[in-house]
Amino acid sequence: MVRLDKDGKPITHHIDPFVFAGDHEADALSRAAQNDPTQIDRFAASVVHESYFDPSIRDLVEEQTVRGGTPEIPNWPRDPGRPSNYYRVALCHATLLGRAFAILVSPPRSKVDQAFWDKLHNLPVELQDEIYAMYKVDLIQAYRLGRLIYEVFSNALMSAIEPEPAARYTAGILILTCSHALTKLSDLRGKGKDYVPWNGDYAEPDAIFTFEDVRQAIFETEKLPRDNTDGIECFHRAWEHGDYFEHPTDFHHISQETLDVYDCAREHLNGSREDWTSEQVMDKFLYGLNPEENETKGSGPP
Repeated sequence: MVRLDKDGKPITHHIDPFVFAGDHEADALSRAAQNDPTQIDRFAASVVHESYFDPSIRDLVEEQTVRGGTPEIPNWPRDPGRPSNYYRVALCHATLLGRAFAILVSPPRSKVDQAFWDKLHNLPVELQDEIYAMYKVDLIQAYRLGRLIYEVFSNALMSAIEPEPAARYTAGILILTCSHALTKLSDLRGKGKDYVPWNGDYAEPDAIFTFEDVRQAIFETEKLPRDNTDGIECFHRAWEHGDYFEHPTDFHHISQETLDVYDCAREHLNGSREDWTSEQVMDKFLYGLNPEENETKGSGPP
């Protein structure tokens, strides 16, 4: 079955099949998404049903959002030593995950699809059952991606220990790209709180949380310190005061990139009726991360 975009045009793959020859599929997926970030929506629609997508996007997201080993005190230097494209890569991966999930749970995206569903009830019951069975595949994939999204929320928003910087950033981008879509799967839940990096597990592995808990956690990000954007300065301040373990959040490094994303995420949950597209996300954030790509930073959705 040929899948169509919102304009009724056939969706084509953006990955050259030869890219996968002898290469890791996750790496090829990452490069393809970063090649033209504004077109991640179309790209996601072309690959989200492929068997490699779920394990590949999981590898990419977990690599940047799951902290391994004991955090440094106070996890410094945050930015020195990290690749210059650290947040750009996180932006592309998070947008790909969020938009792929939204595509799976959204209503028909073209007039052709809508006309098809309108006429479905006129078909024999047996044929209706076969067609619905085909689309159950989308639902199964949506729950797989939904579980990964909630794992990011747990690490970034439901854990006391300072998370990997990209985890916080990714959580904010996911709110912008698929929060409304997440509410369409009302029985989707997160499991596990207080991730312990040196154990690689949760202190509360059976704790359940809902999207409403995630919403509240996002609104709580307004209380994050806004003067801890310099990781090295945070380290020196913690070293001088010597009470990092008594008041760890006072010395948590919160990048300006993350603060900007959380500001938009709170506003999005407060008033927006639609999730952001990849083009809107990149217009708002990409050029700020890569000034050389454009002279001005975008403003995102009006």
